[in-house]
Amino acid sequence: MNPGGGLTVRGSANAPPKLLTVRADALQMADGTPLKNIEKHRSQDVLCGRGGGTNHHVGNAHWRKLVNTNKRLYLSLPKKQKALVAKSIVHAVRAQNPPGRFLARDPSTSLWCDIGDQKATEKTSQALREGAPDIRTEMAKEGQMEKGNIVGGIMLHNGLIVDQNKSGAEKGTDPCAQAGMPPAN
Repeated sequence: MNPGGGLTVRGSANAPPKLLTVRADALQMADGTPLKNIEKHRSQDVLCGRGGGTNHHVGNAHWRKLVNTNKRLYLSLPKKQKALVAKSIVHAVRAQNPPGRFLARDPSTSLWCDIGDQKATEKTSQALREGAPDIRTEMAKEGQMEKGNIVGGIMLHNGLIVDQNKSGAEKGTDPCAQAGMPPAN
């Protein structure tokens, strides 16, 4: 981490940082950073688990900020591109100097171990989906969803959005009936 509190990414200003990958069974990163049997985590690490210890850890706060900054983008993309957003967040954590890790505590030893990129990406994808219905509703009201999703839609009383260009909507048909729902009270 840099003194300003932002993320520091390894690599020169002219070249993108090298993509770092971590398998769940790896013992250390390419630079020698340990991934197993870790006694002390660092501020760059993301701690997996529940409770105040993980919620208040500085690495988790930075990771949540990255996730929250990218939620709207994530929700507006097709499925294949959504995975790239999650992977890029994992990469941003791993590309810090020193590298960040996604650590889970081994209950039998009380030591920390990296969960690997696959589980870290799954964890990040889940976090990107949290609150999605409310965010989609906000985006629809602001007209920010891409065509094919909900631009030009009509929001129903249950939060669903119906494409107003479908047959019936422009002819004055009740959108609730169009969606096979009872009318709003």
